[in-house]
Amino acid sequence: MGAGASAAHRTPPEPTAADVAALEQPYYRGAREACYYCLPYDDDVKREIEGHRMRVCMCICMYRSPVVVLEVGPLGFRLLRPNSKDCLFAYPWGQIHSWTHLENRFSFRYFDDGKKKVVQYVLYLRDLPDLLGHIQIVIDSILAERKSLAIPADRFADLLGELEALPSSPAPAFTSPGELLSSHYTAEFYFWSDQGRQLIDAIPSSFDKLEAAVLLHGRLIDQNRFSFVLEGLESQADRDNVWHRISVQKKKPALGSAKNSLVVSSFGD
Repeated sequence: MGAGASAAHRTPPEPTAADVAALEQPYYRGAREACYYCLPYDDDVKREIEGHRMRVCMCICMYRSPVVVLEVGPLGFRLLRPNSKDCLFAYPWGQIHSWTHLENRFSFRYFDDGKKKVVQYVLYLRDLPDLLGHIQIVIDSILAERKSLAIPADRFADLLGELEALPSSPAPAFTSPGELLSSHYTAEFYFWSDQGRQLIDAIPSSFDKLEAAVLLHGRLIDQNRFSFVLEGLESQADRDNVWHRISVQKKKPALGSAKNSLVVSSFGD
C-alpha cells in the first residue's frame, strides 16, 4: 500500500489535555438550552465544519482549531459556530441512536439521511459531567409526560392477543398489524421498549415488523432502548430502512410542526 493510501486511513490525532482544558466555560441560553465548547475528533466532521464556515463567510479563512459549540435542548443537539447562534448541523432527538462517554470524550450515533446509515460523531470537551447532567434533565422532562400516558397492562395484553390472532382471523377488522397499532394504540399510548420488542416479536411478517417499528419509534417511553426494539428485525438493512423512514417522516409538514415532531423524538443512553 502506498504512502498516500495509508495517510488517507490514518487515525486523526486526539486533542491533548491542554487543548481540552483551554476550552471556554459552558453557557446557558434561557432555562432549557445549555451550550458547551467542543473539539471535533473526526476528520470528516472537521472538513464539513470548515467547508460550512467558508460557505457562510464567503471567504477562505483558516482556524487554528475547529472549535464548535454543542447545544443541548428539548429539540436535540446542535453544533453552532462559536460566539454566534449560527447552526452548522442539527441532530434532532428522533435521529440520535445512542451516546456514550469516556473521560473528556463524548460520542453519539446518529442516522445520517444523506449516507442512509447510522454514523458516529466524537467530540472532546472539558465539562462532560455538566453536559451529562443537562442531558438527563432534558430526558427527565420528556419521560414525565410519556410515563403519564403509558399503556395500561390490560390494554397491552389485549393488543398482544389481537396481533397474535390477526393472521388466522377469517374476517379481520384490520388488514395489517400497522393498521391495528395506528388505529387504536400508538395515537393514544406510549410503550416501554420491552413492550415494543414483544410487539415486534409477535408479528410474523418482516415487512409488517418494519412498519410497526416505525410506528413505535415516536411512542416509546425509554427511547434510548429503541435499538433493542430494532434487534427484533431480521437484518441490518431493515434496521437502516426504519431509520430512513423515520427521518423522511419527520420532514413531512402533514405530521405536525417541526417542533412538535422533534420534542416527542428519541434520546440516547
